[in-house]
Amino acid sequence: MVAILVMPQGRSGGYLPIAGYGIIGDCRSAALVGSDASIDWLCLPRFDDASIFGRILDSRRGGYWQIRPTSKHRSVQRYRDRSNVLVTTFTTATGVAAVIDFMPVDPGTITEKARPHNEPRVVRIVDCLAGEVTMESLVDAAPDYGRRKLAMTTSGNCLHADFDKHHICIQSSLSTDGPHHSFTLRAGQGAAFGLRTGRAGQCSRHKWSLEHALELLRSTQEFWWQWVATCTYEGPFEDHVARSALVL
Repeated sequence: MVAILVMPQGRSGGYLPIAGYGIIGDCRSAALVGSDASIDWLCLPRFDDASIFGRILDSRRGGYWQIRPTSKHRSVQRYRDRSNVLVTTFTTATGVAAVIDFMPVDPGTITEKARPHNEPRVVRIVDCLAGEVTMESLVDAAPDYGRRKLAMTTSGNCLHADFDKHHICIQSSLSTDGPHHSFTLRAGQGAAFGLRTGRAGQCSRHKWSLEHALELLRSTQEFWWQWVATCTYEGPFEDHVARSALVL
């Protein structure tokens, strides 16, 4: 089963229609990812915490995290087979690149929704599939439903800041020069980003690499394969029922 999402390509007044979003989650929280690879809704560390990104509610002040080509492009978005791994594929005049979004699932912490852990809560992998593509990562964090703007500082390959009781850290497998930065990938090359949260004032540096991100991708996809295999429904629209179950 492969779920293809046919999405509108543009925004109207800064907004996508609700059909322009896919959802990723880890059973502790969830994110809405637009067809332009913009995370426009995310609450951490739990579903019922205040938002970090909320552009879906306020296109100017809500905050977002978008990864996209710097040049003119078109995109298509789909879920990877029988999983909650979301892939946005961009085609430009010079090449093709995919942004793979997921929230790693750790079966041991699903019921411990408030407990911080060392792995990223959101992972974004950029994979250049053909040619050469220059991408940009645009981070505009606006916690508490846009009431605050974060002044994120840069250190090596990390962006980080405190807000309220929490700390947010976005690590990259590439060098980072600020919330808005660009990078060029050629066919076969990739980059990985991981968003962690923890307690304010505590930013523990963890090793981060594309290889580790791919390990998390494999384990997360395996979790969803095993989970959806427990669904017993057989009948009309079986693929659609399984997709709805995965989202729920």
